Amino acid sequence: MEERGVDLRSATGVYSIPVAEWVVTQVLQLYKRSRDFWRHQQEHRWVKNRDLPELAGSTVTIVGFGDIGREVAKRLRGFDVRIVAVNSEDRPSSLADMTFGAADLGAALRIADVVILALPLTPGTRHLIDAAALQLMKPDAVLVDVSRGGIVDQEALLAALDEGRFRGVALDVFEMFALSPLPWQASVAAGPANLAATCYWPCCCSPSSSATSSSRWEWARTGRL
Repeated sequence: MEERGVDLRSATGVYSIPVAEWVVTQVLQLYKRSRDFWRHQQEHRWVKNRDLPELAGSTVTIVGFGDIGREVAKRLRGFDVRIVAVNSEDRPSSLADMTFGAADLGAALRIADVVILALPLTPGTRHLIDAAALQLMKPDAVLVDVSRGGIVDQEALLAALDEGRFRGVALDVFEMFALSPLPWQASVAAGPANLAATCYWPCCCSPSSSATSSSRWEWARTGRL
């Protein structure tokens, strides 16, 4: 690339805000079952649900406390939740009430009402959330993945959903893609009601007018601030 005069820029932070907003959207819709109310409206049915839980007071474990993880924490703190951060170096953060190292991931999963995955995919993190890790989570937990599809063993996840585990799961990333539908993709499309799947939706968002977002876009595009 140097020989050809090609610049290499990092886009770190460019999509952190829209991804964080997507995470909050999915957590709230799974807790408040907003899709059910929308479906009832389309069916012209007047249905009340008096069993909707409150997000306030719950514990949110964010696995991967980098730029995206911190932006998620900023937004969820306003909902009166306890933030648990998991990162590779066990670095404390003012945005987290508790911090765990990667070696203590199991403990962080056990106490979580909501688990958010925002970590990089490496040989060491592939299928980090496997069948055993899924069993550690509370049966009524919410799982949100905005990292990489390979972080989660998707076959194990579908099996857990088939068993009736989890309040809900929201995925914006997937392990397998193809031009023609694969069995797993078909399962997602016709999956359980508590599975929300989108196709890289946050990346379709335009940057806000805030100075932070504008400066990040400028830096990613030109390398200048």
